[in-house]
Amino acid sequence: MRDIKLPSYIKTVLQVYGIFILFFTIFRLVLVASEVGRNPSLEEVDMNLFLSALWMGWRFDTVISSYILALPLILLFLFDTFRRKVFVHIAFGIIYLFGIISLLVHASDIPYFGQFYTRFNTAAFAWADSPSFVAKMILTEPKYWVFIALFILGSLFFVRLVTKRKRALFIQFQQSVIKKSTWLKFLWLPIMLFLLLTGMRGRFAQKSPIRVGTAFFSNNSFMNQLGLNPVFTLLKSVEHDLKPVNRKIHFMENEKAISMVQSNLEGAGSIPNNPIARFQDSQEMEEKTNIVLVLMESFSAEKMGLFGNEKEMTPHFDEIARNGWSFNNFYSAGIHTYNGIYSSLFGHPALLKQHAMKKVKIPKMYGFSQVLKEQGYYTAYFTTHDDQFDNVGGFLYENKFDIIYSEKDYPSEEVLSTLGVPDHYLYEYGLDKIDGIHEMGKPFFTTFMTGSDHPPYTIPEGVGFSSDREDVEDEVVEYVDWAIQRFIDSAKQKPWFENTVFVFVADHGLRVDDPYLMPLSYHHIPCVMYQPSRIKEGKVFESLGGQIDLLPTLAEYIGLDFNNYTLGVNLLKEERPFMYFSADSKYGIVNDSLYLIVNEGKDYLYNYRDRSTVSVAEDYPELIKKMKDYYASMTQVSQILLDQDMCSPE
Repeated sequence: MRDIKLPSYIKTVLQVYGIFILFFTIFRLVLVASEVGRNPSLEEVDMNLFLSALWMGWRFDTVISSYILALPLILLFLFDTFRRKVFVHIAFGIIYLFGIISLLVHASDIPYFGQFYTRFNTAAFAWADSPSFVAKMILTEPKYWVFIALFILGSLFFVRLVTKRKRALFIQFQQSVIKKSTWLKFLWLPIMLFLLLTGMRGRFAQKSPIRVGTAFFSNNSFMNQLGLNPVFTLLKSVEHDLKPVNRKIHFMENEKAISMVQSNLEGAGSIPNNPIARFQDSQEMEEKTNIVLVLMESFSAEKMGLFGNEKEMTPHFDEIARNGWSFNNFYSAGIHTYNGIYSSLFGHPALLKQHAMKKVKIPKMYGFSQVLKEQGYYTAYFTTHDDQFDNVGGFLYENKFDIIYSEKDYPSEEVLSTLGVPDHYLYEYGLDKIDGIHEMGKPFFTTFMTGSDHPPYTIPEGVGFSSDREDVEDEVVEYVDWAIQRFIDSAKQKPWFENTVFVFVADHGLRVDDPYLMPLSYHHIPCVMYQPSRIKEGKVFESLGGQIDLLPTLAEYIGLDFNNYTLGVNLLKEERPFMYFSADSKYGIVNDSLYLIVNEGKDYLYNYRDRSTVSVAEDYPELIKKMKDYYASMTQVSQILLDQDMCSPE
């Protein structure tokens, strides 16, 4: 049998792809060399991490190479078919142009990373309006000359290697090695296009293509970032900046916003160099308490019998709430899962349409993971599906989570839908992993992000759950409730149960018989703390609170002193005048009886306790101003802290 020979145009594309990978890898290794002696991560290199970073780097390099080579592939196919040299000249012109631009970005990325500890992005052009100043700064600093020389030499060698390949193609042409038409040349084109399209996407998982967070596979920040390609991060940051949803929050002068926040957060600004940081002194406990945080998908408080729902779908969770501490006026920060994860774990609000977890430069946050790791806790996160969706995996790894369990870790037969495994299996799997953490002798903080109460609804069969409900949405709520009770019953058999507080909140709610333009039931969620060994009698807290308050409140409960860099307050000791939240372009604020909705510049004020749909905005102009100022100042200060990398002491 004769060997199948690749068409010349396919060989050329593959060889140029190899050249791109070679140069991108060389620049990646130069980046490593530039950090030796200044980066603690390189003092004792974990070879497995290093090789994983290089593997990740190949994936990101392939994405950029695939985009560059897609059009040249078509042009070289046309040359191979019609034998017109102009197609080759255009194809290689594209390769030269984008190849040299890519090398310029790579060369610029190395000193940029050394200065800002992040890969190259649009923030590098913040001084574009002062080109002469930037040029002088670069040219008068000798260490930058090395990278200028690196770019020049790299470009010369790149052009030489590519030109060599171009000449070889023409030699083959002149020697008539290229056959005018064979069926193989047409067969290989769709195959190669498929490979390039797959390379552009960067991964096979359906829920999400490759993204910045994909590179964050460990809690070693340098190794995570090493896998990124700076051309990729630059392009993603351009895409991010161009989206209207990522417009910055700005309601007033920054100084005014900071002053307002400081007047509403006791002690804010008492820690130097941060306008909101303050020390929280909590009553010390003899033993470090474990925390299991459960973020329940779409679980509005209005689904519960505890809050008046008459369908009796949540008898088990109602009982848990009655025997624990229940915060009955508790609200989600936004209407998306990423809002709930971000605000619950890191204590900052949703900023209208912004996707805080998809920023190209992942911000350092001082939330549960960082605060508790400093106290010796092991931190783990469990999700039902792909952890790259919403960039959750990358964001959490960069912010000190020790490990993330997701769809890739579960048996394939347990994955029932695009949302991964059902709730009961997630809990079952998590309990086994918690046992392992406990055997390590460490206190732990674990987060479960459930998924069953979200379409497409998939209720598992043959697991001991049954229901006679006709409405699948009611049936799935009943299943979620059953899974919670099964989780608690199993946990009670564990040696770590008595020293563990279980905290149940939702990522957000869902519209449940709600009359408002911005459904309040989408934000009103349960918050229940449950620890039978310590909480002997149920208690209800009526004060206003939200997901951003979880860290300071739980820190008080477990007796942890810490510096609070969040916008959350300790609900066990402090009270809020208002609670605020947003739904993309709209935002809402509540006090003990009134609900303000701000939509497209118009104010609507309702008595939500009476479920009134008559706006009384004209009767409360001063109150509305106070409510809007409270929301505006809090969210704007969060924006300031994110923009200035001040969400953490690091």
